[in-house]
Amino acid sequence: MRFRFIEDRRADYPVRFMCDVLSVSPAGYYAWRARPESLRAVANRELVDDIKRVHRDWPLWQPARPCRVEGSGPRGQSRSH
Repeated sequence: MRFRFIEDRRADYPVRFMCDVLSVSPAGYYAWRARPESLRAVANRELVDDIKRVHRDWPLWQPARPCRVEGSGPRGQSRSH
């Protein structure tokens, strides 16, 4: 998270200054930048992109359908969530 913070603000503040304030080494920051993105980070980014796409494409006038879970109510009745 600290390296991401530095990366996002490096146009506004000197990297060495932010590293000092956040108690990280500049070498560690530059090593982090040189590493390829992890498979987990790629999967998370793709998931967030998919969620944003669904929210963007879902018609605002169309309400969501209720989700029914069979057997989860008292005495096995269905109920809406």
